[in-house]
Amino acid sequence: MLDQNIELKRSCYRGEIYVEKLCVPALILYITSLFIFVDNPQFVNVSRVLFLFFAGVTTLVIISRQEVYVEKAMIYLYCFFVFCLASCFWALSYDDAVRKVVLLVQMLILLFLICQALSSKRQIDIVVFGIAIAGVALFIYGVIIYGLEHIYYAVLTGERLGKEISQENTMGRLASIASIVWFCYGVQKKNYLYFAAWLMPFVMVLASGSRTSAAIALIGILIAIIAKIGFKKSYKLLVRIPIVGVLLYFILQLSIFDSIKLRYFSLYSAVTTGEGDGNMRINMVKWGLEWFKESPIWGYGVGNYGELLVNKIGWDTYAHNNFIELLVGVGIIGFSLYYAVYAYIFYHLNQLMKRKDPTATILFIVLIMWICSEIGAVNYTSKMTYVLIGICISYIRLSNNQEITKHSRRKA
Repeated sequence: MLDQNIELKRSCYRGEIYVEKLCVPALILYITSLFIFVDNPQFVNVSRVLFLFFAGVTTLVIISRQEVYVEKAMIYLYCFFVFCLASCFWALSYDDAVRKVVLLVQMLILLFLICQALSSKRQIDIVVFGIAIAGVALFIYGVIIYGLEHIYYAVLTGERLGKEISQENTMGRLASIASIVWFCYGVQKKNYLYFAAWLMPFVMVLASGSRTSAAIALIGILIAIIAKIGFKKSYKLLVRIPIVGVLLYFILQLSIFDSIKLRYFSLYSAVTTGEGDGNMRINMVKWGLEWFKESPIWGYGVGNYGELLVNKIGWDTYAHNNFIELLVGVGIIGFSLYYAVYAYIFYHLNQLMKRKDPTATILFIVLIMWICSEIGAVNYTSKMTYVLIGICISYIRLSNNQEITKHSRRKA
């Protein structure tokens, strides 16, 4: 009887390990689906099924482990959610506010599951590599949908691709994140194969025609180089600025950058002439700041920027700027609670970067570029936002636990 109980416990233990090992592949598959299917109404159910699979596996792990991880950054987000929920009572449009609250519930569940699923730094390294692989998968899927020749033609002519996959700007932002990860690997490991892989998601950035995505991809590359050589030595780059400037000028003359240059020129033209989509975006920011000044503490209710905008332009849409969307919707209180999460993450990742932690460096660069993309996007209800936050929170927790263990051993 005793032997049977021992064997049963061993079987259960083996089952727990097997289920726990499924968490990372399930999460990577889900992340890949975000790159390819998330905004596509025809295939979004594929992403939902993969999320349910990841959620089911992670729930089994939580039950078997009988332990839940709760970090300070998660508490900030829960407070942000509570404030958004409360804002429904003073919102201009109760229905719009409730819709955003429901979305936030889904995002927080995703965040919670990711924080529970990742229990080792090795797992996180695999997931970060999975983000890079998702960028390659996006390129392959793009070739299947459009054909390599069409992608090449679109890059040369300025035709924007991405609508058939998800949405042009969304595709561009996700591809830029994957390209940054590949470039960081190339710089850190000094392996040209990573730079070759970097080209695939970067081509999709160019094909999307997204100005913001192209900018964050290129700035991310610059930060990766500075992080590698060190901030103290980076001043030497100043000496080479004229040379780099000349090289950059000739590189930008390549036809593959024509579409991006065309969109930047159109933005400049819109600003100077007061016409076009670029000018509309600038006006939306100006109006948002005016509305924020009228209700700076509480805002007008989460997701209610569009209710104010409809009086200006005749239709309801979001701010296309995360900072303005939050300032108008939930005021300085909600804005501060949301960005306190990023402040917490950046502080701790910076501490890890001082110890020459390569994964912390990649996460820092990716997350700061993701925030930069919020100038042209509303990310607080984006699934990828909470994927990145969850990965960062987990990595900080595991790194801190590792340090505590080391100190304990030294004292012993």
